[in-house]
Amino acid sequence: MEIKQYKELLTYWHQFTHFTNRVIGKKSTILAKTTFNLEEHLKLYHCIDNFFYVLADSVNHTIVKVGGGVESLTGYKPSDFEGKGYYSTLKTHSIWEILKITKGGVKYFEYLFSRPLEDRKYIKVNYTFELKTKDGKRFQCMNQSIPVLFNDEMEPIYFLNIITDISLFKKDKNVLHYIIDSSDIQNVKRIDINVAIELPINEGEEEITKAEKRVLRLIADGLSSKQIASELFLSQHTINTHRRNMLEKLKCTSSSEMIKKGILNGWL
Repeated sequence: MEIKQYKELLTYWHQFTHFTNRVIGKKSTILAKTTFNLEEHLKLYHCIDNFFYVLADSVNHTIVKVGGGVESLTGYKPSDFEGKGYYSTLKTHSIWEILKITKGGVKYFEYLFSRPLEDRKYIKVNYTFELKTKDGKRFQCMNQSIPVLFNDEMEPIYFLNIITDISLFKKDKNVLHYIIDSSDIQNVKRIDINVAIELPINEGEEEITKAEKRVLRLIADGLSSKQIASELFLSQHTINTHRRNMLEKLKCTSSSEMIKKGILNGWL
């Protein structure tokens, strides 16, 4: 990640936490958590295709519960996320997706806190993103992020994220990010959010091939060239050639540098 994008992410994160930290330490926040019943909320929401859900604590920035078809869709187990910080979503999101989601989150909270208290539970945010699975595959998803638990001051505590596979009817990578305000059922509002970011352009740096990405993922898993050759049914010479080509294309001097670039570019 370039310095410019890193600073941009920090700026949005600080703005994001400015909103989420409002509820810390309040008695009604603590009490609300003790009486929350996730199952009652899950009964209310239905999806048109394969989906999984993520219950997120916006106070502590942690994943509380993961369920539905998470393992079949992503290859990860609920335990890979539960009890961990938001950073664990880097398994399924690129750093650029995280930047856009954080930017959109700031816009959502700005809108939410501008609305009357009685309206807030009817305001959610939706966005599309490219999910990456444990085996390196990618497909388009829609996330509906719904506030399901508030304290007495109607400040959100828990968000239920319902993530649906929409790859059958969305093939492009254009990002949709918008707020749905259904506080007036006769006049449901959609407020589009601009989450466009400027991606860095590294002169002379080439995109690596699909075959090279497969090798890079196995390098990141700690496999040797011999082990990767066995895994992919290729010769060790071919694997070493892929390594050399990637080092040259990415202008790296070591495997650790390649892995870092792979993470930042969303290949891993």
